[in-house]
Amino acid sequence: MSNEEDIPLYIDEPSRHSELTLSLLPDPAKQTPLTCIFNFVNSTLGSGVLTLPYVFFLLGYILAPIVSICFSLLALASFYMLASAAKYTNRYQYSTICDKLFKTKFAGIVCSLLQIIFIQGALISYIVVIKDNMWFFTPEQKLYRDLTVSGLILFIVLPLTFLRTLNKLKFTSYLIIFVFIYIIAALIIFNVQNDTPGQVVAFNVNFSSLTAISLSIHSYSSQYNFINLFYELKQREKNIHKVIITNQIIVTSIYLTVGFLGYFCYKNQVKPDILSNFQGSVLAKIANFSMIFFMIIHYPLPVYGMRKAVESFIVKKNREASNFFRILIATLIVSISLVIGIFVNSIDNIIDFSSTIAGGGLGFIYPPLLLAIICKREQRTKLFVGCIIQLIIGISLVLTGFVSVCFKWFGSQ
Repeated sequence: MSNEEDIPLYIDEPSRHSELTLSLLPDPAKQTPLTCIFNFVNSTLGSGVLTLPYVFFLLGYILAPIVSICFSLLALASFYMLASAAKYTNRYQYSTICDKLFKTKFAGIVCSLLQIIFIQGALISYIVVIKDNMWFFTPEQKLYRDLTVSGLILFIVLPLTFLRTLNKLKFTSYLIIFVFIYIIAALIIFNVQNDTPGQVVAFNVNFSSLTAISLSIHSYSSQYNFINLFYELKQREKNIHKVIITNQIIVTSIYLTVGFLGYFCYKNQVKPDILSNFQGSVLAKIANFSMIFFMIIHYPLPVYGMRKAVESFIVKKNREASNFFRILIATLIVSISLVIGIFVNSIDNIIDFSSTIAGGGLGFIYPPLLLAIICKREQRTKLFVGCIIQLIIGISLVLTGFVSVCFKWFGSQ
C-alpha cells in the first residue's frame, strides 16, 4: 500500500518503523462527549465574543463573516492536528509533545511560554470585562468596585481553579449557553428599539481593518486547552470528531449572531466591547450581570490550561502535581491577573499583543508544525504538504496581525 494514499487528517498512531515510542500515561477518560463539548465551548467563548461587532465594523457585514468562517475552518483543522500529535506521541501537553518531536527542549519551552502569555492576557481581559459591567459603581467609587472584583475572584473563582480535572467544571460550563441566549435576545430587542444614528457597510478594506486579524485570532484561540479536553475525553478516537465539529458549529454561530446584531444595532458607533454600548435600561443591566456571571464561570477553564503549562516545567513527565503545587500555581496565576487587570481599562489593550503573538502561535503555527514533523517521519507526503500550507497561512496571519497592531499603537503617535 502506498504511503501517499488519501488518508484522514487524524493520524491514529506511529507506524512500526517510527522512531517514536509510546509512554505509559494513565488514561483518566472522565468526560462524556456532552460534557467535553460544553467545556470546549466554555473554553472558546471568552472576552473575544464581545469584540465581534467591532470586527464587523472594521471589515463590513459581508467581509467580516467570511473572515470569521475562514478562521473557524483553520481552527477546526488545528484541533485535528493537535489530536493527531497528542495521540501519536501519547503526550497531552504542548511542551511534552514538543519534547517528543524535537531534538531540543527549546521548542517546548517556547510553546509553554506562549501558552502562559496568551492565557494570562485573556485572564486580565476578563477582569477588565467584569469591571466594565459593574454599572452600579460610579467613577468616584472605583475603590469599592475594585474591592468587589477582588472579592469575587478570590472567594468564588479561586477555589474552582484548584480542581484537579476539567470534568469537575462541567456544571459551570452547562450554564454558559443560557448566558449567551439572553445576550443574543437582548441584542435582538435593542435592534428593534434602537435608533442609533450611523451607517453600516458591506466591505471595509483599509489598513485599520487588519486589526480585525488580531481580534479574530483571539476569538478562535482555544487550542491552549484542547489537548487537556482531549486527554480527559472518553473513547477519544470515537468521540473527538463529534466534539470538534459540534463546538465549531456552536461557537461560530454565536460569534456571527452577536457580530451581526451588535453591528447593525450600534453601526459605526460600536465599541471594542459591545457591552460598553449598552445603556442603563433594565435589559442592559441584566446583560451586564449575565456577563459578570459568565466571566466568573468561564475563568477557571483557562486557569486550568495555564496551570498545566506551568506544571509541565516543574513536574516530571506523566506525573500529576501535588496538591500543594496545584493550589500554589493556581493562586499565583489568579493573583497576578487580578492585580494587573485592576489597572487596565480596555480589553483591546491586552489582547492586541497577547493574542496576536502567543495565541496565534499556539493556535495556527504550532499545530501544523507538529503534524508536519510527524508526516515527514511517516512519509505522508500529501498531508505534509497540507500542513506546510496551513503553517504558511498561520505565520502570515500572525505577522500581519502583529504589524497592524504595532501601527495601531505606534503609527498614530
